[in-house]
Amino acid sequence: MHCEGNEGDRSGWYFNNIPIEQHPVVNRSGNVEVNEHLKVSILALHRINPNNEGEYSCVVKGEKFLVRMRVELTILDLAVNPPSTDAREGDGIELHCVVTGASDSSIVQDIVWYFSPRDSFSPPVPLPVSGPGALFIRKDRGFTSFISSRSARPQMDGVYYCRLRSTPGREAKGDVKICEFYLTRKLIYNGIHPFIMRVFSA
Repeated sequence: MHCEGNEGDRSGWYFNNIPIEQHPVVNRSGNVEVNEHLKVSILALHRINPNNEGEYSCVVKGEKFLVRMRVELTILDLAVNPPSTDAREGDGIELHCVVTGASDSSIVQDIVWYFSPRDSFSPPVPLPVSGPGALFIRKDRGFTSFISSRSARPQMDGVYYCRLRSTPGREAKGDVKICEFYLTRKLIYNGIHPFIMRVFSA
């Protein structure tokens, strides 16, 4: 934020009508920096948080200039439902990936599904959901992406992930242990949720 005026004509910055250097919250945060120059005073805010929301003003020759700032924090999260399931060959399957914390449902178009076969040591690969060879059909509605198959097959046995394309570099691991029939334990890291599915031959 800039406040223009000769240095001698300016009387500093205010937050909600309190001098910033005296404000009990904003000044203590260490996120506010003021740089004074001959013709302009610059107020910089770093690491914005909800405490920074309010009215900022500077006074030049007795005239107040206002800047109102609203702070909104958006935390995106993903969830796969159901988190785990078992199916017999030929059963129908449907998985849902829900995005929470977004204001625009178009974000669902940014979802990419991944698959890792059981006992595979390779990274998850994008899951085909259209075209020849696709085992699942994808449909998106609202903030949810759906993938479904009318008939479970053995090659579907493994771990499924949904991920937002706009948040690259995040990783997830699933620690899967198989007992007599089926036992799983999953770990979730940084917002990518594995879906663990076991397909049994009929």
